[in-house]
Amino acid sequence: MEDGLGRKFDRLDELIYRARSHVRDSALRILDPSLMVARPPDVEVDVDMESYDDATYLWGANVTLNAPVDGLVEGYTTFVEWAN
Repeated sequence: MEDGLGRKFDRLDELIYRARSHVRDSALRILDPSLMVARPPDVEVDVDMESYDDATYLWGANVTLNAPVDGLVEGYTTFVEWAN
């Protein structure tokens, strides 16, 4: 894209963000990624599912606890029973 503009821009991505902010009449704040810190979540849930044609199958979910949470148990919970 920079070649099509006829000259080289060092921070084209930043100029695009600033232009979008100006057009939308909104505030823009650019932060250094090293300053953005987020602590790990207490609970992670991975959903085991698949989709085929017009149907979606929910097989189960795996819960990972990164900190103790009352009432939650870590591990896989199945939503499907294959026994006869």
